[in-house]
Amino acid sequence: MNSKNLQVYPNPVKDVLNFRMANNLKVESVEIYDMEGKKVNTSNAAKASSELNVANHPKGTYILKVKANDGKVYIQKILKD
Repeated sequence: MNSKNLQVYPNPVKDVLNFRMANNLKVESVEIYDMEGKKVNTSNAAKASSELNVANHPKGTYILKVKANDGKVYIQKILKD
């Protein structure tokens, strides 16, 4: 749950959320949840940096969960503008 290995930008985000893993970690899957705990987006990505289009999501606060190839899940709060 250590988020220093996960870089998320821009935050707040309008259309495209970019994220990158540090220490040569690879992204295995990405999920976005709303504040009610409902999964609103999911993606499988097998690269160290990636992006998600969140333009269709309403404004608000979301939780980004990124599973990396070290077996850990990295969590970051994001704001949709």
